[in-house]
This record gives sequence, structure tokens and C-alpha cells, in this order.
Amino acid sequence: MPGMPKSTPTDSQRAAPVSGGGLRRTWDAVLLRLGLTKLDRYIIVKFLVTFFFVFWVIMSIAIVIDVSEKMEDFLDEDYTATTLETIRNYYVPFIPWMGAILTPLLIFLSVIFFTSRMAFNTEIVAMLSSGISFRRFLRPYLLTGLLLGGGMWYANHYLVPDSNKTRLAFDAQFFRGTRHYGDNIYMRMDSLNFVTLGRFKYKRNEGVNFALERFRENASGQRELAYKLTARRIYWEPDSLTWRFGDYTAWYLDGLEERYIQGKEFDTVMTLRPDDFEVDAWYKDQYDRTEMREFLRKERAQGSGNLEAYEVESERRTATAIAIVILTIMGATIASRKLRGGIGLHLAFGVGLSALYIVFLQFSSTFSIKGSLDPVIGANIPNLVFLGIALLLIHKAPK
Repeated sequence: MPGMPKSTPTDSQRAAPVSGGGLRRTWDAVLLRLGLTKLDRYIIVKFLVTFFFVFWVIMSIAIVIDVSEKMEDFLDEDYTATTLETIRNYYVPFIPWMGAILTPLLIFLSVIFFTSRMAFNTEIVAMLSSGISFRRFLRPYLLTGLLLGGGMWYANHYLVPDSNKTRLAFDAQFFRGTRHYGDNIYMRMDSLNFVTLGRFKYKRNEGVNFALERFRENASGQRELAYKLTARRIYWEPDSLTWRFGDYTAWYLDGLEERYIQGKEFDTVMTLRPDDFEVDAWYKDQYDRTEMREFLRKERAQGSGNLEAYEVESERRTATAIAIVILTIMGATIASRKLRGGIGLHLAFGVGLSALYIVFLQFSSTFSIKGSLDPVIGANIPNLVFLGIALLLIHKAPK
């Protein structure tokens, strides 16, 4: 008021900007500079809190179910691992592995849940009535979806495969037992050497019906057979790193000249190892992005077959990260409309769409693995279908 002396700030008032309120104002200024308003922060916080709560609840249930399934193994007298070793080497890596599988659907249901509650409380109606467009309303969902999608991409390609190395090693030692048999193996060692094998028993390091064919290029550049070795039985000697061949026959071919040798047994050194025979889809979960690319390059160079499961897995990891963004936008669009059925109807609709997503994923993956569908297309068919649904829902959303 006029005539009143101006107040002088005290020492405590001068220190106020350093307090929590000052830090909060500084943080708000940073967020505003990034383009995030209070509305954005409100939705993002609700999004993340709901997702992480649902995530840990579902993970707890998954661990309880897994423990109940493996109770007989835990009580077996041959089970020698301690409780701490089981938790550290199996259940700690179990969380990122199972989480990577369920995260896209958990994010979808989380978005539907908290957005439906906002719609039920008429918060969304108030937001849109204040002049905010529906696309502007979706911005915090898109930003959070991109953040979680990026985290999912890193987890799928690096974090989860790294933790799976520990989990699968423990699983193989105490739950799964020894490796599977390798049947009807065909591989190319290089451009001129080919190997076939009827069966290989990994537990005994022995195989049956082995054949090695070695070719050479003639003067005209054509490839012709130069050497062939067959054996009814082969044995791997891990101590000396040598192979022992039983009941073998070796042919040497040079133009019209041919000679062969038969015998009961002989030992030799080859670059082959028993691990080279195995292309088991169970091991694909251990390879990170770099290791997966190197594995596929090596197996293709050797002419190995049955690589479709690995190719689909490699593409699925990226497709899952993309799916998070699509499912986030679709979930927000579905739940933003206030319905008489409330949250229950929205969640039922979300569960139905989640089941539809899984069905599309299984069909497309099967066609890629068993058929001729390109792995990139097979892994992304559900994304393309749901992207179309999301765009249609946005077009029909309340404005």
C-alpha cells in the first residue's frame, strides 16, 4: 500500500531458493524447457507407477507358480544348490526373462486401467473441454511409450540374453539335464568341405553315420569330388581334442583314378567340435544382438539349416519394442472414452485384444519358422495389424 515501507527479505527468505521449493521450481523449469507441462507429468507419473506396480505383482505370481512347478526338483536328494544359489542364479535372471515376455501386454493393460479411471472420474472430459486436442492429450503416452520401448529394445537385445546365460546354465544343470540328441545334421565347414551326420549323442560324445566330402575346383572352375570319408561311428576325445572314426571307408578321387581304404579305427584332428553340430532353438535366448549376428553369419557360411527360429527371435526382439509404442497409443485411445461398463468393460476389451495379439504373433512366427514367410514380416505382422487398429481408433476418438 502507498506510504508503507518496503519489506526487506530476511536471511531465511534469501536462502529459500536453495530449499526444496526452489529445487522443485528449477526442476519444473527444466521440464518446461523440454516441453513437458503439468498435464504431461501427471499422466507420465500415473503411467509409470501403474505399470511398475502391475509388473511386480505379476512377477511375484509368476515366481510363485514356477516354484510350485519345480517343488519336486527342489526336494530331490540330487538337488545340491542352496537357496541363495537358486535365488541368485535362477530367480534373479528369471525376472528379466519373464518380464521381457509379458511387458508389452502389461503396459497395454496398465494404460487401459489408469486411463479408464481418469475417464470414469471425468478428468479426460475436463482436459478436452479446456481446449486440448486429443492428439495433444496422447503426447505424454507417446513419450512414455517411446521411453519404455527403448528400454525394451535394450533389454531384449542385451540385458535379457546376458542374464539368460546364468539362468539357462543353472536350468541345464538342475532341471533340464543333458543336451538333446542331434539328428540329421548337415553342415558346410567351408566352400569345399561338407559334413553329414545321422545322429550325435552329446552325453556320450558319439555319433553314427558320419560322412565328410571334400571338393576341389578343376581347370574349368567347376567343383568335383576329391575325397570322401564315411564312418559308421565317430567318437570325440575331449582330452586330446581328436576324433576317432570306427568302421570307416576313405575314397581318394583324382580324375579317372580312384582308391579307397577301409579300416576298423583311426584318430585324426579336425576343426569340428560337438558344439558345431548343435543348432538348438533353446540356446537362442542366450545370444545378445552381436552374438546372434555372428552366430547366424557362421551357421549360414557352414550351410547349416533350421536357423529360422533364430532369425525370428532376432527380429521379434525389435518388433516387441515397437509393439510397446503401438499398444500404448491404442490402450490410451480405447480407455479414454467413458462407458457405462466403466473400468471392467475397458479391461475386458483390453484382455481380448491382448489375446488377439498373441494369436497373430504365434501364427506369423509359425509361418516364418515352418514356412517361407520372411522373419521380418512374420515378427511384425501383429504390429502392422494393431497399428491399423490404433489409427482407426484415433480417427474415431472424441475430439
